[in-house]
Amino acid sequence: MEGTSGYIRKGDAKVTVELTGKDIEVIVHSKLKQMFERHIKQAVRQVLHEEGIHGAKVLVEDEGALDFAIRARTRTAVRRSRGE
Repeated sequence: MEGTSGYIRKGDAKVTVELTGKDIEVIVHSKLKQMFERHIKQAVRQVLHEEGIHGAKVLVEDEGALDFAIRARTRTAVRRSRGE
């Protein structure tokens, strides 16, 4: 099942989570990818760990979202993918 949260607009990010049961794969699309890709991936992986997710494909479409927004969008997308 797939869960999505957020919007593709300035200062926000759209996060899509698909639970796979395999390893965690995080894909980042961002104009600021060179500067922040590592940090975005780290934030997403931390949320997945906190939520007990061990296998997922995550797509982050970032438009300059702050750390707390990416974490919140990820957490909501995870919960939606679980049907919560």
